[in-house]
This record gives sequence, C-alpha cells and structure tokens, in this order.
Amino acid sequence: MISFVILSTNKTVLNSCLNSVKELCGIEHEFVIIDNSSSRLSIFEGYNLGASLAKYEYLVFVHEDVVFRTSDFGSRLVTYFNNLLNCGVLGVAGSNYVPISPSDWWISDRRYLFFSYYQGDHFLCSSGNTAPRQVFVLDGLFFAVRRSIWKEFKFDEDLKGFHGYDTDFCLKVCSKYFNYYISDILVSHRSEGKPNSLWLENHIKIRKNHYINFSSIDQRIDMRVENAAYSTFLNNLYRYRLKNASEIRLALFFLKRINDKKFSIIALLYFFRFSLRKLLKESRILW
Repeated sequence: MISFVILSTNKTVLNSCLNSVKELCGIEHEFVIIDNSSSRLSIFEGYNLGASLAKYEYLVFVHEDVVFRTSDFGSRLVTYFNNLLNCGVLGVAGSNYVPISPSDWWISDRRYLFFSYYQGDHFLCSSGNTAPRQVFVLDGLFFAVRRSIWKEFKFDEDLKGFHGYDTDFCLKVCSKYFNYYISDILVSHRSEGKPNSLWLENHIKIRKNHYINFSSIDQRIDMRVENAAYSTFLNNLYRYRLKNASEIRLALFFLKRINDKKFSIIALLYFFRFSLRKLLKESRILW
C-alpha cells in the first residue's frame, strides 16, 4: 500500500532507515531506492524518478538518515488519508504561516509552528498540539502524499540541488488540497539542514513562482513575522549573494510585495541597513 521513495548516498545509513520501516510499518510496502552516490541527480529529479517507479497508492518521501519509531505507522498514515478532509501532504513538522519573503517553514513565531520528532537524541515538540493541524508547508525529512496528487503537481525540476523541494511542492499542493501536520508518527532525524547560496536561490525562485495570495490560503498577514522574515532574507542576501547591485533590486522586490499589503517602516529600515552595508562593502572593494 505504501511506496517509500528514498534518494540514497550512504548504504549504511540507508539500511538503518529500511530496517525501521520493515519492523514498524505494519502494512504492505515497497522501497524505491534511487542511488545518488554520484550526486548526479537533484532531489527534485530523484524524487520524481522514484515516484514514477512506485507501484502503490501512497508515497512516502523520506531522507535516508531518518529512522521510524512508531509501531504500525503505515496503518496510521492510511487512516489519516481516508479520514482527513481533502488531504494533501502529511508530515511531522511544518508551519501554517507563509512569509512573503523567501524562507523555509521554520519561521520566527512559534505560534505558527507544529513539529514532533527527534533531532538525533533530542525530542523536539511544539507544545499542546496532538491533533492533526492544517499547515501550508512541511519539512521534507519525511512527508507522505497520494500518488495521484504527486502526478498532478510533481517536483519542479527547474530547481536544482537539495533545497526547497518540500516548500515548493507543499505550496503547489495547498492551492487545491489541505496539508496536515500529524504528531503521532515519531521519527529520528540524524542531520540538520544547512542553508547555503543554492538554498537562497531556490527559495527566491519559489517565492517568485508562488506569489502568496493570503486570501486564497485563508491567512491574515502578520507584520511581526513579515518584518522578521524580511530581515533574515536581507541577512542571507548579504551572506550568500554579494556580487552586484541585483541584490538590492531583489530586496526592493520583496519589500514592495510586503508594502502592497501594509506599509512597514521596520522593513524599510531593514532595507536601508542592508543597502548601506552593501554599498560600504563595494566601496572598500573599489578602494
């Protein structure tokens, strides 16, 4: 009933994941392993290839360094798909607020965050959230979706590398379906995400491709979150993309989107701070 799609570069790590599934899934399943030891495929390409080879109705996309910890979790997943309203993507960590500025699901305000999983040996959990909750974006360490929904949206192979696939996919799916955070399927995740220049490039493209229409996803703009997200975005621009004046144009592009909703003097101050740092650095280079 469930096809586990895994992009793999390390057989030892992979075997721990596979053994946990064999022991705890509880229902019929298969593994679709895409060997990416040569890193020839992006995760967008690898996941699309794996999903195209899968034979079962439910797809679970999971990192190879994830170990499942809940007995009979496969039956729980199927029950959720059958019982939750208009179910899209299911996952164990996500957010029900999407900032206008480029970002992933882990935003500044914990009121919007829902998560329940082990990061190594440390249990991370948002308090008081045991029932399924509708969210917009889910973390890609583990998420599940019907095969028919993957066929409808697929992963965007115009994006490269290993960042942003979860955000992009979830934003597409939530335009038609409801994505859900679920708390009672526990997993352990060995590694942590590491933002880099490609992470930023992909999230910029994702936000440009998916202009957030707050009315369509029933989200009211929260300027405190937007200001924090915009400040983080400017810092990432400064950190990863100090090449030319295009960064200032990008900063203005997203500031304008925020201001189309509601003027933010704080965001404007962030922009001027970023521009000044940028110009001072370029002046030093010219000198």
